[in-house]
Amino acid sequence: MKRLLRICLVFLFIAAAQTLITLARPLLGGEEIGPERVLLSAAAGLVGAAVLFAVVRWQQARESRKPTGFPTTMRFRTAVSRGRLPAEADREQWQRELSKTIRVERPFIWIGPLMFRGFAVVGVFMVAADTGHRGSGCFA
Repeated sequence: MKRLLRICLVFLFIAAAQTLITLARPLLGGEEIGPERVLLSAAAGLVGAAVLFAVVRWQQARESRKPTGFPTTMRFRTAVSRGRLPAEADREQWQRELSKTIRVERPFIWIGPLMFRGFAVVGVFMVAADTGHRGSGCFA
């Protein structure tokens, strides 16, 4: 029962957060927001939360079909946070999978921060450049 309540609360939090994010720009811009727009945003928030939950549930079901000691993404995270491998894990298999993951993830060590900085610079220029038409500049 506690797990179901926790899942419902997380679902509602995600839906509410997406609704607020959707309505933030018009609110900050001083636009009039009618009840139909609020309802439409709430419906979109519920659909977004449902899709997110479906994807997470699909991933969990996919991982649970694998043998108990098999290295998967969720088990990697658990092993790293606990600082040890699962009891049923085969060390050599985990070593191969970790080596493969490191080879794949290595380029993202520098690409991620580089892209973040680029988007931040573009965002600053977009906010600073007030071209005089609606929707440009700082909350115009």
